[in-house]
Amino acid sequence: MLRRSNITAAVILIMATVISACAPTTTTPGPSATTASGPKKGGTLILARAGEVTNLEQSTSFRDRPIGSWYTSRRVIQGYTNQGQSLGAAIGPGSSSQWLAWDYLFPTRRFGLYAGRIRWNEDMRSVYPWPAYLEYCNHDVSYYVGFRGSGRTRFGLISADWSDANRINAFFQKQSTCSDNISQRDMRNYMLRLSFAPFSR
Repeated sequence: MLRRSNITAAVILIMATVISACAPTTTTPGPSATTASGPKKGGTLILARAGEVTNLEQSTSFRDRPIGSWYTSRRVIQGYTNQGQSLGAAIGPGSSSQWLAWDYLFPTRRFGLYAGRIRWNEDMRSVYPWPAYLEYCNHDVSYYVGFRGSGRTRFGLISADWSDANRINAFFQKQSTCSDNISQRDMRNYMLRLSFAPFSR
């Protein structure tokens, strides 16, 4: 019940923030374009869909032949970095992710939701000598869902984003059997981000 109320409150906050910021302001009356049926109405409602699939896991052929992980070599087994930062996608070598988003686009604002999944460091999990009772189910996986909105005002762009993420068996801490979750450690994270970008004059 608490989680549902958090989601509802976040959605209401995002919509209220964007709608209030984009509300039309009072201006002095002036000539306006009209048609035979009345005042001219502009704008189109558009449903935009986006998706992304990232795979930095080893090929399944590693079962038949030696194969390294992304951004590593026989000489640099710890992996190449850019001054300590991982190369490539933010999920890091040995991981994979999927992401989907749906947005309604209006002339001056947009509202949408998104969802995704990340499987972390699967290369390490595949070669580590886990106990037989734990090997087939010991994965580090994140699931997340979020709502977002943005709008254009006469002062600048305002946006809001809320997400709920759950990282299951974070860092492979599970030590019990697959049917027993006593030792499993999950990490729950809620995020609310508000931003404003003023127009340059």
